[in-house]
Amino acid sequence: MGDRTLERSGGNSFWPATVLLAISLFLPGFVPGFGWLTFVIPAIGGYLLLVNGTRRGLTGMAQATLVAGAAAMAGGGAGHFLFSCTFLPAAALLARSMARHDPPWKAGAVALATIVCGWLLLTLVAGLVLGINPYTETMAAIDTGIGEAAAYYKQHADLSEKLRAEGGDLLEWMRRVARLIFPSVLFASLLTTVWGNLLLLQAVLKRKAPLHQPWPPFIDWRLPEATVWGLIASGVLALLPAPLKPAGINGVIVFATLYFFQGLAVAGTLFSRWSIPTLLRYILYALLLLQAYGLLFTAVLGLIDIWAPFKKTGEASPPPNA
Repeated sequence: MGDRTLERSGGNSFWPATVLLAISLFLPGFVPGFGWLTFVIPAIGGYLLLVNGTRRGLTGMAQATLVAGAAAMAGGGAGHFLFSCTFLPAAALLARSMARHDPPWKAGAVALATIVCGWLLLTLVAGLVLGINPYTETMAAIDTGIGEAAAYYKQHADLSEKLRAEGGDLLEWMRRVARLIFPSVLFASLLTTVWGNLLLLQAVLKRKAPLHQPWPPFIDWRLPEATVWGLIASGVLALLPAPLKPAGINGVIVFATLYFFQGLAVAGTLFSRWSIPTLLRYILYALLLLQAYGLLFTAVLGLIDIWAPFKKTGEASPPPNA
């Protein structure tokens, strides 16, 4: 990805994007309400690189990192700053994938792998330097929270001894389930973060720099057909006894998340085909997202699209320039 390939068509976007990137790197460590900024760093950094070219974009990323790092060190937010930095390589690789006209699933896979590697490296450093493991600390916090809820329930609930015992058993079951599925829930959250960055970056480029749009509309995004074998294998493992069963259950959750995204694309295709008004589309999307049955229905819809593909309304992405 070179400066000649990336034509600068986004106007005067260098300093606004650089400042926003710096804010995203350090502000969430001081103001919890802005924590969401951390998770859009790949889109901000990718935009900075795509619109301004590799060399100037990397200069902006370096400047933003230095300023944010100095602010974090001065204010005592070094830990969150280091966590935010794990998203920066994903920004560079996401921009590279878009410049090469890689399909969305491939760009997302590369960004996902980069973030996971960054988290693993940060966990290793935290363990060596501070003697802590963020994963085990989180699991311990979950156990403590459910244990405190169980103790409070048993002491204060105005119920019979039988109902108290049943409530305690339910909370203990919740603790076991939380420990069982926490890896896949964490990974699914990361998948959602990457997917959201792909959509956000494409939307911003469509508005600010139309020449840098290598992908078709979201309704035309598709997973590789081979992905279904991962879901099938996970389903088989989930039916087997331990120690394979936990791996299968977690795998089903991860692959169901992927097919939920594809199901949303299918829903978008149907809304477009049926000429659903924009406001009503947002309402229907909200219903799919907020209801448990809506989530399941959308994932199944995405899975069905593998064998009985719905007709898409967009066109294939243009080939990369020679």
